[in-house]
Amino acid sequence: MSRNYPMWLSVNADGKDKSFGSNDQMNMSINVGSSKTNSHSAGRLYIESTMNGNIKIFNIWFNDVKLKSVEYDMTSKNFVDLDLLSDMVNL
Repeated sequence: MSRNYPMWLSVNADGKDKSFGSNDQMNMSINVGSSKTNSHSAGRLYIESTMNGNIKIFNIWFNDVKLKSVEYDMTSKNFVDLDLLSDMVNL
């Protein structure tokens, strides 16, 4: 099985590691409470990728607010981080 995905998520919870990859999008629900059945939604993390010519764009959202974009130039193999959250804080 190949582990060649453009997006990769690694999670560590209470010393247990889980990781998985995705080609186009990831959608994660974050819940808090006393158990799986007795919990409250605390938020939703969503990651998507799109193409613009030879640039692959990764957008990271939390509760429908875009936090960050990362652009990957498939020709030059360079990444550019566009940290939108720090731009919002500096307003």
